[in-house]
Amino acid sequence: MSDEHFKLCSSCRAPIGFQQAYYACSVSTCNRQRVGLYFCSLPCWEAHLPMMRHRDAWAEERRAPTQAEHARAQAEEARSKQGESKRPQGESKARAAPSEAPKQGNEPTRDPRHDSPPDLTPMQREARLGVVRRGAESADMTSEPDQEPSDDDLPRDVLIVISKLKHYIKARSGFNTSDQVAQVLSDHVRRVCVEAIKNAARDGRKTVLDRDFLKAVR
Repeated sequence: MSDEHFKLCSSCRAPIGFQQAYYACSVSTCNRQRVGLYFCSLPCWEAHLPMMRHRDAWAEERRAPTQAEHARAQAEEARSKQGESKRPQGESKARAAPSEAPKQGNEPTRDPRHDSPPDLTPMQREARLGVVRRGAESADMTSEPDQEPSDDDLPRDVLIVISKLKHYIKARSGFNTSDQVAQVLSDHVRRVCVEAIKNAARDGRKTVLDRDFLKAVR
């Protein structure tokens, strides 16, 4: 572990500095103490979704500790490991005994190909199974909802800052702007939003990005 940064991004391997904002996955399997995933940006967080195939997940923004806090945490972890290594051998075997108990009855046997050691990275787990997935191939993420809510059931809020719009048109042309323009433009923005949402779903994402809107207005 480098003393110059907190962690490396699990997707692009860029360093995440001390006291820097980063993203973690909301799913508990991505937040294990020893093999937790850390992402430097939302696109990097999104990159792991097709591979992990979460049914429901979101990015949680967090802040890295200071260098001093990180050093203390590492020291405590080292002391904990040292204490475990000094335990009597008999005690270690006693702790391991439950997992070594023979199977009884008709308990189904597990396919060892699907066992993933806890210290493997997500990419290593995928490679171990011999599976390569791309974002658009994840069925859970690419499928669009069977029933979309009707516009009649959604709020009809004004999505335009009318004061700034009027100021722009006035500065641009010297013209005045009717208040009714705000509702017309809001309806147009809603239509563009629907197309952008579909673009994100087709790419296997649950976060709408700028490129989704760029595709929608072309």
